[in-house]
Amino acid sequence: MKKFIKENWFKIVVLLILVGLFYWYEYRPSEIKKQCNKESVEKAKSIEDGNQAIKIYDACYKSCLRENGL
Repeated sequence: MKKFIKENWFKIVVLLILVGLFYWYEYRPSEIKKQCNKESVEKAKSIEDGNQAIKIYDACYKSCLRENGL
């Protein structure tokens, strides 16, 4: 095992960096968007007026994205 790591340390580091970048730029934002959509839909469902519900949804969604760093 130690011999494998010594021979392939550069490949392992590059792989770890690529996995980290994928998580940060692809997986994490998609999960945040799913969560924000779910929360915004729940808040908008409580409003009976259709136009007002859309405005509430948009405001909640944008607010949630900002709070989570997107």
